[in-house]
Amino acid sequence: NVYNQQYESGAQFWPGVHGRIVTALVISQILLIGLLSTQEAEQSTVALLPLPVLTIWFHYVCKGRFEPAYIKCPLQAGGHGEGHAATGKRPDAEPERVPQGRIRAPGLPQR
Repeated sequence: NVYNQQYESGAQFWPGVHGRIVTALVISQILLIGLLSTQEAEQSTVALLPLPVLTIWFHYVCKGRFEPAYIKCPLQAGGHGEGHAATGKRPDAEPERVPQGRIRAPGLPQR
């Protein structure tokens, strides 16, 4: 069932994925600079020298800005590690059913 997820990671894998993507990007940028330096494109090579430095700087900015949200997940803070303690529902409970034809839209007042 799409609405009753048995497991939610809270996207805690994302810092590792971001680090690998940035590492691959820096490696490809260094290889591009090396390739252009052998192809008699000195002006392009000089223009690309700050690119790996800026990419690493961007990684550290993102890490400083977003990593605290992955270290302490808000759901863990509220429920002390117990998912059903915060909501009062059992994890194996059936999802709330909405009668057909009366779909509730978020943010709209109920009639």
